[in-house]
Amino acid sequence: MTKTASIVGGSISGLIIANLLFRSGWKVNVFEQSSRQLSDRGAGIVCHPKMIKTFSKLGINMPELGTWVEKRVYVSRDNETNRYFDYPQLVVSWNNIYSALLDKFPREHYHLGKTLNDVTTQSNHIRAVLNDTENIESDLIIGADGIRSRVRNYITHANQPEYAGYIVWRAVSNLEDVSDIRKKQFTFYMDSNQQILGYPIQRNNMQSERYNLVWYKAIDQDELDRFLVDKYGKKHDFSVPPNRTNSNLIAEMLESASTELPHFFSNLISKSKAPFVSPVYDILTDRFSTGRVVLVGDAAAVARPHVGMGVTKALLDCVALHNKLEKISNIEEALSDYSIQQHRFADQIVNASRHLGSFIQKDQHSLNNELKSEEISYIVENTADYEFAIDKISDYYPRNSS
Repeated sequence: MTKTASIVGGSISGLIIANLLFRSGWKVNVFEQSSRQLSDRGAGIVCHPKMIKTFSKLGINMPELGTWVEKRVYVSRDNETNRYFDYPQLVVSWNNIYSALLDKFPREHYHLGKTLNDVTTQSNHIRAVLNDTENIESDLIIGADGIRSRVRNYITHANQPEYAGYIVWRAVSNLEDVSDIRKKQFTFYMDSNQQILGYPIQRNNMQSERYNLVWYKAIDQDELDRFLVDKYGKKHDFSVPPNRTNSNLIAEMLESASTELPHFFSNLISKSKAPFVSPVYDILTDRFSTGRVVLVGDAAAVARPHVGMGVTKALLDCVALHNKLEKISNIEEALSDYSIQQHRFADQIVNASRHLGSFIQKDQHSLNNELKSEEISYIVENTADYEFAIDKISDYYPRNSS
């Protein structure tokens, strides 16, 4: 008998596990809450070697979708490059990955405008209630519905996203506004309570290249509320949609950029279109499954962006889940084994991201030049580095620390 899976969430993690199960003979349906096809959700995705290799098994050639950066450089406040590291790395736009995955999956099994309302357990299957009236029965339900996961609430109410103590501004500029020497570089700058980096990415659908900007700024919890109010005055729970950022906040950000950042960054930010801001959160759910319900990707755990592991973690979650379902015939046992294995993996990544994020909330002016120089090199070398997130961090950073 053909096994069936209902996947809640039609973004990248949902499409990865959908494609893996479909290729293995499962009947798979994906239910996405948005009424429109997703696009422009995030700007640049750092590709680690394991990610490139695994996507190739799905018939997706990642190097064809992105652009290579050659070096990592640090610029000083007076706009001078004072150190660099050779570090070839592939960067791909979110939309190019999403589109490639969607093209591999049968569209008739990808359903938009479907909101999960309830999950109920039957004798030998699980039922999802969608849009209040639609009942979908399957052998398992996979929650791939991100940081605000509704499926997670069925598994546990104990874990909710935690504010990290800083926000992130994101913006995109035209690559022609970047000097030739920096067009193929990751560029960094850090100062007290802030850090910014920039790198090239492919435009959606491979039209041209752009330059992605990511600016972290420490903001106290009591200031957070004003970053959750959109341009129409509506308060949001976690973050404001990118196209609804309050114009007063944008004006404040542009003023701060002109006085706080090296000219390289402030100039690009001033020329960028539609900058938007989000608080930074992380979450590590205490378990990833119960019965025939399981979580993957950001629904299970969210690491801060510094490790550049969002899509890689989602991919490895999905591969691990697929492998367990292939090897273990009992679905509940397979999900339980997956949960134990991937929870250890997520714990490692979340701790690594917290460690790198802790430097943003330091007063750099209190450090002597030698210590500040060491910290700069440390951040530039280890940001979005797979080996650091998986191996190095365990040598000195205790598990379950925050």
